[in-house]
Amino acid sequence: MITNNQDLCTLVLQLMQEKVIALDTEFYWRNTYYPELCLIQIATADNIYLIDPLSKELDLNLLCPLFASTNTLKIMHAAENDIKILKHCLSCQFQAVFDTQIAMAFLGHDHQLSLAHTLAYCGFGELSKAHKLSDWRYRPLSESQLKYAQGDVAHLIACQSLLNNQLKNTPWLDAFYQEMDIIQRTQFTHIREAPYKFKHQLARLNPDAQKNLILLAIWREQYAQHKNRVTRYILSDQELIKIAKLNPQDIQSLSKDKLLSHSKIQRLGLSIIQALHATQQTPEVSDYTETHNFKISTALLHCCFDYLNNLATEFNLPLALIASKHDLKKFLYMKIAKAENTPTSKLGTGWRLQHFGHAIYEFAQCQPEFFILPNSLSENEKFDD
Repeated sequence: MITNNQDLCTLVLQLMQEKVIALDTEFYWRNTYYPELCLIQIATADNIYLIDPLSKELDLNLLCPLFASTNTLKIMHAAENDIKILKHCLSCQFQAVFDTQIAMAFLGHDHQLSLAHTLAYCGFGELSKAHKLSDWRYRPLSESQLKYAQGDVAHLIACQSLLNNQLKNTPWLDAFYQEMDIIQRTQFTHIREAPYKFKHQLARLNPDAQKNLILLAIWREQYAQHKNRVTRYILSDQELIKIAKLNPQDIQSLSKDKLLSHSKIQRLGLSIIQALHATQQTPEVSDYTETHNFKISTALLHCCFDYLNNLATEFNLPLALIASKHDLKKFLYMKIAKAENTPTSKLGTGWRLQHFGHAIYEFAQCQPEFFILPNSLSENEKFDD
């Protein structure tokens, strides 16, 4: 177990000479905004090393050159969460990542196949699940915990070699590495993206309430990050919406309507009022709402999604890897409505656009529902939100 900077420096210098390493983390994530990093496992072809992030004598930023190196391939399974956590704790960048879970998806397996199933597919038997929900904060770690942690990285290098060879025999090798580029850039949600979850509610509010809800969503995300607490434990979504509609001018008006408990008003009241009446530039409401003069009809959306599912089957790829129904709807808005304020859909870029997006749009244009999409249809007409 690496617990001090001297040993970690020596290890990093050694690992920087390796062409391939396996990497995994263990963390504790309960009732906090950010997970607590508790263990880092790194394997080479010959050895497994455990690094203790909880040691006060350790500067984890010493690992940053290794993670950013393009000369050392980092093999991970379900890398997105690990990269987010490591980026937050180390302020590092990632290059040269190979995600065995994504590789399995491009080989026609389930989109989120477990490490245990991946190891079994590669011929390494069953992986123990005894400590899957273990509390990794306590020291010393038990022998069974150490064995479990080592097992997560012990065979990843051999798995990568097998999966990479199989990917070379498919048309998806380039697409796989496009996915790796996306995963390497992943990070925790940006504060300015917080209001997107309220886009349907925003469409039903008046302009003042819309502005308020956007400001409150951004404020709650900032507050949650600062306090390292789950957002819903600060204020619920419904509480934010009610406050946005009320449009309180001061703490007294917030208290009078009894939207919040006395303790929440004492703790958060001033901060809420300041957020609603801050002098900084207010984000544009149109950045978070769909302001098209028509909607995507249910019939068109379902028809296109069925077609996408058929394409996925034809290409032997899991549908979830390509796009969700929500991704498809964003793509159709982007193409049909020329909706510049719609966030970019997965289907609108890269290998997804090349193999699926263009085909979906051509298919949509041939459907009878394509041009019959006015937003002023009667209430009897059904649309997806």
